[in-house]
Amino acid sequence: MTMHDWFSGIVASPRWLEMQEQALTGAMQLLKLAILYVALRWLASAAVRRVSRPVRLLTVDPVRARRIETLAGLARSAASYALTVVFGILALKALGVDPMPLITAAGVAGLAIGFGAQRLVRDVIGGFFILLENQFGVGEIITVGAVTGTVCEIGLRTTRLRDAQGRLYILSNGDITTVCNHSRGEVTVSLEVNVAASADLERASAVLDEAGAAVSQRHGLASPFRSQGISAFDAAKVTLKLVGSVPPSLQEQVLGELREEIFERLRQAAIPVV
Repeated sequence: MTMHDWFSGIVASPRWLEMQEQALTGAMQLLKLAILYVALRWLASAAVRRVSRPVRLLTVDPVRARRIETLAGLARSAASYALTVVFGILALKALGVDPMPLITAAGVAGLAIGFGAQRLVRDVIGGFFILLENQFGVGEIITVGAVTGTVCEIGLRTTRLRDAQGRLYILSNGDITTVCNHSRGEVTVSLEVNVAASADLERASAVLDEAGAAVSQRHGLASPFRSQGISAFDAAKVTLKLVGSVPPSLQEQVLGELREEIFERLRQAAIPVV
């Protein structure tokens, strides 16, 4: 018997044909499962988005709107984990592998590595309490340790921040122990303006009040900017101080507009700026 005859006999054997049929059937089942998995993940994400978006848009309170966005992201993450586990089990069945012994072995192994999994459990519990206590939400600016950035996503295990330079930080929820939330309430900010010592200081203070009132009204600030009088002086100039309260997210924008408004009004009033 030649090698060719031997190989042809194996290929034509019922056992080989049965194996081919099983492999083809398994491959088709895996393909169907993969398509169904992708479709269900997309549908789950779309369903969460469809439910959360109208509620978020109708919510007047920005803090509540950010909380809804955070919960929506968590729901998408949980759905993704659940679908992955379910379809992993179905894929094993499609390959002819009984998943129950593997699940049982995983349970025993889980007990063995339970000590090592404490960090994972701590991260998940930490994420749960972040949401339960509403410590921060998606879209808010926070500081954790040496990292300051905007919250992009709060997941079951991690929180993602993006700083002002666009860098993405991924923090374990269990490591987030002290948080500074810059997006809750208002912050008090001040702006100093130098005018010539020979200027009419009473008129200059009035101009600052007018500029502060205009910018505060434009942004609907509860505590408008007001002149606090002289903060410093020397032979050439006098420093006038303006103080007000703004939401943290508007701080840079408001200060920029305030500088422009003050400069233009002082120029129109012929008050020299030093």
